[in-house]
Amino acid sequence: MIRFLVLALVLTGITACSSASKRQEEQNIAQAKKDAKAFEFDGYCGMGLCRKKNRVPCNPEITHEYKGKNYCFSSSEARATFIRDIDNNIRMANEQWSAIGGGAK
Repeated sequence: MIRFLVLALVLTGITACSSASKRQEEQNIAQAKKDAKAFEFDGYCGMGLCRKKNRVPCNPEITHEYKGKNYCFSSSEARATFIRDIDNNIRMANEQWSAIGGGAK
């Protein structure tokens, strides 16, 4: 019986930590959406615009600043690819951003 109680307490603690982590992640995403105007392309992934020709949500923790503008990306790989040919990728992303209606959602 005591083993069962200890196990139940441990599982409750793990669940609580997991829930707190999930809530924090959701709060970070919500805050990033509020601050989306701080990023180019309203917080959508610049590489997603280049490759997928569509709005791909970015991770606000994966960013790159270039010539005074902030870009965010969906993954570290997307950021690395974007940076390799940054001027051309910015041009293509801007063209696609305009083609899909810019900030209109």
